[in-house]
Amino acid sequence: MEVRTRSYFGSAPGRWILFIASVALLAVQADAQLTVTLNVRSPMPSQISTWQNDPTLVQLIIVNSAAGTSYKNIRASFVVQDASKNNAVVMQSKDSDPSMPVFDIGAGATVTRFGTDIVNGNNVNINSSYQNTATNTNSIPEGNYEFCVTLIDQNNTAIGTTGQVCMPFVVIIPDPPTLTSPADQSVVSTVAPTTFAWTPVMLGTTQASYKLTIVPIFQNQTSHDAVQSNNPLMQKTVTISSYVYTQSDPPFSFYPSATGFAWQVQALDQQNLPVAKNEGKSEIFSFTLQSQSSSSSQLTLEQYYPFDGDTIPWIPPHMIVKFSPYSDSITQMDYTLNISGSDNSSNSSHRVLSWPQGPRKSQGWPDPADSDRARYIIADLDFSGNNSTVVLPSWASTMKRGVKYTWSVSASFTRAGQTITANTGSRSFTLGTT
Repeated sequence: MEVRTRSYFGSAPGRWILFIASVALLAVQADAQLTVTLNVRSPMPSQISTWQNDPTLVQLIIVNSAAGTSYKNIRASFVVQDASKNNAVVMQSKDSDPSMPVFDIGAGATVTRFGTDIVNGNNVNINSSYQNTATNTNSIPEGNYEFCVTLIDQNNTAIGTTGQVCMPFVVIIPDPPTLTSPADQSVVSTVAPTTFAWTPVMLGTTQASYKLTIVPIFQNQTSHDAVQSNNPLMQKTVTISSYVYTQSDPPFSFYPSATGFAWQVQALDQQNLPVAKNEGKSEIFSFTLQSQSSSSSQLTLEQYYPFDGDTIPWIPPHMIVKFSPYSDSITQMDYTLNISGSDNSSNSSHRVLSWPQGPRKSQGWPDPADSDRARYIIADLDFSGNNSTVVLPSWASTMKRGVKYTWSVSASFTRAGQTITANTGSRSFTLGTT
């Protein structure tokens, strides 16, 4: 028996299917004539404004290997995704925005597009969860990201490509400037010019500028209080990491009641937006002038408790003194308490308080709000034998009821390397009743 076979593709329906498949294959092959190479700098700057102004951050190379095919009104659509948050979209292009840059790709041509041709300020949509950060800081957070590009035609239809269309990158926000000179709590000469210096902030191909702020410190103020509250003596923006303060600048004598000066530097970009952590702001340093540090009238010492003429029941009171003004540059208080009674008794206590980090921090109070609290010193305390415990002096147990006691304190302070003396007057109190 003869068996006859017939090819399906020889039939009319089969020929139509074969034709349609061939056309589709040719279309894919035509689209595949565009080869894309995407280059993204890593680490990338965190500032969105830098992306919009630095053409070297992103480079897109498109090669059209088809000699007979050209493309008109092509646009580069992009999306930035946060790899640490399941590829959440951080920002993307507004593909229908008329301000989106367009370009042509000639037959057999190679076209190179740069960052400013892709990331255009008017056609960028930022995810709402990142919008507040971007608006307030001009930055996206530190992290791992991916930048992807899709070529689209004038109908917003994706054009088939081969090659590298996505590239990972990281964003690292630099540290703010670190102040180097003059050193914190130093004494500055009013004769020779003073050089203010700090470490630079590195931003890749762009350059940071630096806003130097110098403010007066008044009595009972900390350096932080002064920077937050006082009008600047001088505020100047420079493009290098130092500034020489000369006689042409506002004189420090403009604030004769100042007990010192505080200074800070903020790193900014070309749009005057912060470019580093902590809003681009350095720590705050303080300094005094030679004329200020040598004047003993800049520190006073007064008795706070007991009140003059007080009667204290039952037990000997703590005798408390207060120095003014507070300053982080005070590193030592060396004082002597003298007390005499109407019964002809006479005693004294000597104590040295070391405050290497200033009175507040050295007494265990990190909050600047505790600066006033740090000025109060209990004078009638002494160290025990092992110098680890503070106790009342031995003579306190000999004080008698009904006796009138007169006391005073003399002290020398070390502030910014200078010695300043201060003394209280005399006060009296009576212990209990007879």
